[in-house]
Amino acid sequence: NVDELIESYLKSKKEISAEELAPIADIEVSRGKIQVGDVMLQTKGKVIQATVSGKPISITPSGAGVEITEEDIQVRANRVSVTQGTLLVDGAPVRVSARKAIAQITEEEMGDIVLRKTNETAVYEVSVPLKRRLFGFIPVNVRKIVQIDASKDGQIISERTPWWSSLFAP
Repeated sequence: NVDELIESYLKSKKEISAEELAPIADIEVSRGKIQVGDVMLQTKGKVIQATVSGKPISITPSGAGVEITEEDIQVRANRVSVTQGTLLVDGAPVRVSARKAIAQITEEEMGDIVLRKTNETAVYEVSVPLKRRLFGFIPVNVRKIVQIDASKDGQIISERTPWWSSLFAP
């Protein structure tokens, strides 16, 4: 039975190759579980190895969702899947690596990076901490949210800061 073979493979490996499973079934990873075809495995600590835009990535289910690692970059998501070598977030394809996406951001420091589907497209949402001054001398921390297209070209879609951030000087 194919399902038994898949289950045995998933249980026996700590690192699972998406390329090895691609001809058999799609892989879905969400909070604490990996599902390949009809086989679901509740797990933490297992890693799916895949490729996005020619870059190797690791996908790890965690208690809070999914952690995607590309070199030294950590990206969070609620649920992702790998279908025929393509990473999908809620059904939207991710064709731009996290490294290429964040290269668009000019600030040196970055906070959380979240991969999600927005308006039918995959988007990296990057939280960027900014140091500002109220009245020119009181230091204040502000967060800017930068949305970057993860489906097509890695360009910045939008930048949002709190409405009151215009009251502060850089």
